[in-house]
Amino acid sequence: IYTRRIEYFNILLVLAVFVTGLLAWGIADPGFEIARGYMKSFITFRLIENMDGLIATHTVLLALLLAYLPFTNIMHFFAKHFTFTKVRWDDAPNYRGGALERNLAPLLEQRINWAAPHMQTLNRWSDVATGDMGGGTSGRVSRKGEE
Repeated sequence: IYTRRIEYFNILLVLAVFVTGLLAWGIADPGFEIARGYMKSFITFRLIENMDGLIATHTVLLALLLAYLPFTNIMHFFAKHFTFTKVRWDDAPNYRGGALERNLAPLLEQRINWAAPHMQTLNRWSDVATGDMGGGTSGRVSRKGEE
């Protein structure tokens, strides 16, 4: 009940590309001779003459999928690698005076523009980042009985 109709279309299109590619490889071009000629035609700007109908169907479906891909939620598989993976696993060191510090410095000097009881004594985001919570607090909430 949570799946939209367009997602079924996306799955069917990917499945059609996969099935036609598998059939084209298995039936029409098991030695990849036509595929090599097709790729060579891109480099030499010459038309390929012996294109099988199954290979042509696969090529058209693949081209349609590649053109359609950026406008769908299928793009998530590609975009996630360059966003989440980069953010999560990027282990470039942050050296003092380095590029990351220079980029963050103006952001840390921005004033805090929202209010909450634990933020009353803070003026800038650099106060939060350095742990300088002002008013003698460390930002740590103590449990009952702890001092």
